[in-house]
Amino acid sequence: MSSRPESSPLWTDAYKFFMAQAGVPLREETFVFSMRKGGPWFVPFDIDALIRSLLPRPATPQEREWIDNNTNYGVAPLVWRALEAPVEIHTVPIGAWVTNREPIATITSTSALASNIEAKVIGALHFRLQIATLIKRYQMGELQADQLQARIGTATCDEERAIILEMANAVGRPLPFNIDVDAEGYRAAVRERAERLLQTVDGNAGVLAEGGVRAASCAEQHQIVVEACQAAGFVATSNVALAMSLGLRPAGTTGHEHQGRWGSDLTSFRAARDMGGNTTFLLDTYHTTLSGIPAAQTAMLEAADRYPNGAGLSVRPDHEPTMVGDWYAIDGMYQANSLTQAIIRLSGGFDVERTEQFERMRKELGRPSGFNTYLYGQFLVQPHVSLPKRGDVGAVYKLSQTGGRPTMKFSDTPAKASTPGKPVIWQLQAPDGAAREHMPIRLIGQKGERPPEGYEVLSLDTRLSLGNPSPRTLNRLAEPVPNSPATQALVGACEANRREYILESVKTAI
Repeated sequence: MSSRPESSPLWTDAYKFFMAQAGVPLREETFVFSMRKGGPWFVPFDIDALIRSLLPRPATPQEREWIDNNTNYGVAPLVWRALEAPVEIHTVPIGAWVTNREPIATITSTSALASNIEAKVIGALHFRLQIATLIKRYQMGELQADQLQARIGTATCDEERAIILEMANAVGRPLPFNIDVDAEGYRAAVRERAERLLQTVDGNAGVLAEGGVRAASCAEQHQIVVEACQAAGFVATSNVALAMSLGLRPAGTTGHEHQGRWGSDLTSFRAARDMGGNTTFLLDTYHTTLSGIPAAQTAMLEAADRYPNGAGLSVRPDHEPTMVGDWYAIDGMYQANSLTQAIIRLSGGFDVERTEQFERMRKELGRPSGFNTYLYGQFLVQPHVSLPKRGDVGAVYKLSQTGGRPTMKFSDTPAKASTPGKPVIWQLQAPDGAAREHMPIRLIGQKGERPPEGYEVLSLDTRLSLGNPSPRTLNRLAEPVPNSPATQALVGACEANRREYILESVKTAI
């Protein structure tokens, strides 16, 4: 049994247990890891083996007891059983280049398990892929040694340094410089950011929570972050394992997968609400104003006897470009319905300046301290040196199929839409041939779908020469990747379901 801290099933975001308890923990589901921007990236390591190393060990009696005693919902035995299920993984091969929005890894297991490992998969993959690509670019002569050193020459902890050296060895290019470790400098930088946040909310630590487990490169780095925040005065973190070991409160809301799993905002909101205790409704899975806010209002008013004046209920806007307007719309909905005890939970790109903005809005309307609560990810976790960050590539892990039904996360931003089904990458064979120069170098197909002539499924068994593509092929990898007929059909069906659902929501509201 591994003694690594991240081997605990509690090394995940707190809302994963809430959603498992309010969902269907034993249902088969598929999640897809991809990165939205910044590609292409080089893969010199076995992604399948890495993901399997991140699977959780069985929970101890102490872990089960702690989470039951420190949440308002507890965890049923079938959730713990679901966390020990087998896993099916499809990944690209060692030596491949991958690019924006491609399904780099597709994970199928029980709902509870496939969801539980999200934060670990995002952190481990995005950092390694970015580091490996920088070293590969150096090997190819596109980066000078001093440029590479400026990016990766200082690590935030010993474990992160080991990962950098591991990637250099995997690429086959020894580094011409030593990797320094500045853990104390990093700890001080994180604490200073946390202290500034506390000043922004007038010292009310109860409205702040650290939530950067998926932004961290490794377990040691995230432990430094949470310890630094605790030293500054924070009392909550989304990392359940660290909440348990450090005596903090586990913090969380719900995620987009919850709505995707239930197929609508209102049905998912009711499922979460009916567990009892504090519940948050996330708005933008389908559409913030046309379905999210009306569904939240309905779910809150239906349970007015159990949640008087909305006490214990909250709404979370998540669409950054319209969040200010969405905040005012939520507040207006609260006031119109006498939901005077409901609150608003804020996250997604928040830093000191954005917190100051929303605190000004709160005070201008005379709302009490605690009306806004905040969860901070990358702002607290980001390194104090020029190492790669999750935000540089938009690394995500999205539900793509639940119980055989393909599903998508839409958001109010089309670019954030995810890929449904069980997607795989199709690679064009001999892409440098003159007869194929106008063919897409990649397509996103579906498991079991037959690739067109000239293409092959990019998998662990693929034996293509991918590690040293021509400059032209590498440039073509940065182009948008088209969908196969089967993938496009699934996208069309999901989009049609979304339009129908939103239209029905609007009719109901009228």
